[in-house]
Amino acid sequence: MRSFPTVRERINFIYVNVVLSCIKLESKYILPYQKLLDLLYQVMREQIPISETLSLYFIAVQCNLQNVLPISLGMCISQMRTSYHTEMKEVYNGKRPIVHFFLGRKQGYERLVHLGEITKCIKAGQEEFAVKWENGKIWKEKEVETRLCRVTGEIEVTPMFRSQLCAHAEGSTVSFFTGFSMRGPVALDIN
Repeated sequence: MRSFPTVRERINFIYVNVVLSCIKLESKYILPYQKLLDLLYQVMREQIPISETLSLYFIAVQCNLQNVLPISLGMCISQMRTSYHTEMKEVYNGKRPIVHFFLGRKQGYERLVHLGEITKCIKAGQEEFAVKWENGKIWKEKEVETRLCRVTGEIEVTPMFRSQLCAHAEGSTVSFFTGFSMRGPVALDIN
């Protein structure tokens, strides 16, 4: 009889805490955020089965955006992209990845803003949401702007829509919202 949870079980436990925080942040069952980071770091120091690397690095990139873990964010993103192409090559077929979370203005669990929160900002429904997403008008919605953190710098993440880069010279400073997909972080609403 084993008493120590497997790598998969611990990764799932981390995900459960993140998902539960999106549903009910004040739940007594949520692990304090710093303890979640400690568990994540502990798991990342172990030998990880190939089948678990994508899910591990997906959550690690989101939680380590402020470099709170003693693991390189760049290394996490690189590992995540490699895992994505290895595990998802038959599925993605050139399609744009789905953005599940966005970088929010708050700290801890609230730093991750779930796509559902953004969807709720558009009162008219799913069809209007899809139109505003495609034409970029969703990023101008006041409720969306107040929830998300606009970052400034050079683009080191893949833009969701490459056409947004046309107006910017290479190396110029831009601002954008950061989204998280299974293929890696993406830049949205580049200005």
